[in-house]
Amino acid sequence: MSASTRWDDVRTRLVDELATLDDGESLVLSEPDRADPPARRRWFGLGPRPAESAGRYVQASRLGADLLCESVSAAYADLTPEQTAELQTQGWSDPQEQPRGVASENHVYVGSVEDPAASADMLVGALRALGTGVPDSRWRWNRVA
Repeated sequence: MSASTRWDDVRTRLVDELATLDDGESLVLSEPDRADPPARRRWFGLGPRPAESAGRYVQASRLGADLLCESVSAAYADLTPEQTAELQTQGWSDPQEQPRGVASENHVYVGSVEDPAASADMLVGALRALGTGVPDSRWRWNRVA
């Protein structure tokens, strides 16, 4: 199965999941936990341990007639400036300049419950920009009320 076909399958599942969210419910699609990095030798055990970064994820929350979509930002994960620029080129917000009423440090896109496909397209676009690879059976699809 080609990567393109697998992305289409993820998009189809996202459309189905988003279309069935209850008001106030969220869907979080997150990559598998990363393995711990190899232990680094520290001089006499002094100095801080390397900071762990969060895994990459996207999420959507149904708020009335809106789907508030979020993509992880550099505030929570290791994103390059190029990845951040790509997200903004796709139409995701700048975390420093959110739409009115949105308080998030993530990249945000506000979609419509009536058009879950547009939000699914944005979520897939974000995952591709983040370089996650196609979500597979190791990924978590969590619904949160």
